[in-house]
Amino acid sequence: MRVLQLIETGGPGGAETVFANLATALRDRGHHVHCMVGDGSWLPAELRGRGLNTELLVPGTSADLGLLRAIRTAIRREQIDVVHAHLFDAAVYAAVASSLEGCRCVVTLHGQVDVRRSGLRTWIKRQLMRANADVVVVVSEALRRDIASVLHLPSDKLRVVPNGVQQAPSSSATEPMFQHQPDDAPKRVVAVGNIRRPKNYPLLLEAFSLVRRELPHTLLEIVGEEDRDGLYESLCARAAQPDLDGAVQFHGFVPDPQSVLRGADTFVLASLQEGFSLATIEAMLAGVPVVATRSGGPEEIVKDGTTGLLVPVNDAVSLASSLVRVLNDRAFARTLAVAADADARTRFSMDAMVNRYLRIYEGRLEQLPRSSRGPAA
Repeated sequence: MRVLQLIETGGPGGAETVFANLATALRDRGHHVHCMVGDGSWLPAELRGRGLNTELLVPGTSADLGLLRAIRTAIRREQIDVVHAHLFDAAVYAAVASSLEGCRCVVTLHGQVDVRRSGLRTWIKRQLMRANADVVVVVSEALRRDIASVLHLPSDKLRVVPNGVQQAPSSSATEPMFQHQPDDAPKRVVAVGNIRRPKNYPLLLEAFSLVRRELPHTLLEIVGEEDRDGLYESLCARAAQPDLDGAVQFHGFVPDPQSVLRGADTFVLASLQEGFSLATIEAMLAGVPVVATRSGGPEEIVKDGTTGLLVPVNDAVSLASSLVRVLNDRAFARTLAVAADADARTRFSMDAMVNRYLRIYEGRLEQLPRSSRGPAA
């Protein structure tokens, strides 16, 4: 097939990582893949480094006809069979362009924030997506329920495809790396996620302050790109207060989060809401026990008490208590880590995700005459 992969952002982030890995896997299976992406600090260079055909979306065109023209031009030039658009805004234009050019359009929504915005423009975009997208994919059952209540799509047009993660050979199945740390070594808690308000880092710092009352030598490391809205500065100020001074490290964006996760004693996710959570799966595959909030996606990834611990959203006491439990009980932590590694490898492989998307592409193409799938060569 000839596939146009499109996303309005340039990363770094979970949606952009899925985009890059899916585009690469499709290319490696012999499909023609062309990428259209937003400008950003990570994704365009990452795609080009992988040898993928990549063009940038022109800045400022996401709210006018310029983006529509650019997508239609790419569909014709690349003789596209299927357009696969990620995230909401540009996906609306992709759906309309695909309809006009006679090819199929699959949309993946990685979260609900953009779809739930108020105002006439968002309402119009929702109607256009409902009318023109062939399939809307969401990455978790929790997100499916929420998106269904907003878009009101027929059941055959709304699908769930969990994100897949690139997996290295299993090294954590027998002895997670934290097992080899001396008993008196500082405990390391790692959080992975861009510094944005939905990640609820202020609450995480409050919970971590409670952890340090029980385990004063524990360290917290945060991996993620800084925001531009002042949240990072306020977190730094909170981390400098006496109860946390010297115990919190901000790494910024790290291309390979596994390099920080390896050997961590616990992974923590304090989010208010998650469509999925690639970082949670990456921690499971790194042999790191997980403590996460019941924020949507993690509830479908983590089996509470078996492959990790789940706690209520916005509850610093419960989050701290679960962290202390895992940090204090190495046997329990090892049991969680081993079970999580095996479970993640079974349920969240890259091959499984790609196979599901290919079935969606192929199923929709079968319903369209070959002569209608874009201009002839």
